[in-house]
Amino acid sequence: MKVVTLRCANCGAPLSVKHRVRFVTCNFCDSQLEIHRENSATYSAATEKVPEARTVKLEKSVERLQLTNELERLDQAWMISQELYMVSGKDGSRSVPSYFDGLLMMFVACGVIVAAVAIGRNAPFFRPIMYGWGFGAVIFIIKAIHTLVLANRYSAAHADYEQQRYDILARLGSTRQSNSRDSGARG
Repeated sequence: MKVVTLRCANCGAPLSVKHRVRFVTCNFCDSQLEIHRENSATYSAATEKVPEARTVKLEKSVERLQLTNELERLDQAWMISQELYMVSGKDGSRSVPSYFDGLLMMFVACGVIVAAVAIGRNAPFFRPIMYGWGFGAVIFIIKAIHTLVLANRYSAAHADYEQQRYDILARLGSTRQSNSRDSGARG
């Protein structure tokens, strides 16, 4: 590949530039240079410096966009993972598990067991039916425990999601506040 030797437009130091390169940094003075090729002449020129205030504003805009995207990804991930904790009703509807539902099922199951024992003790010919009720109540207790565990997991996952969301919103708010302070200082 063809290499051209030029001089730095800022300090005059020699530069070795490959044929298709458009921008270089001088090894001696660290100037950012643009390589111009016109007809048979090739020369370097210092690039325009971007004003500091503009780069800071761009950095903050990029940070806000990144935080907004992070917030959107977090919300989408929560919508998907929330399904893992949902319980299905008899009609197929999905709902968030609640401690109340689990405790209510536990209370009903215990009531059925107490009734089965009381009836079975006083009426021996009902014992086979009462054993069925007792077995059903035990299954109901297992379902109640499962609902309580799901409610606990959902509650912990939701609290974690809310904390992450709060943290992102706080960082997003701080970038907006610092941006409004910067623009107020210039105005």
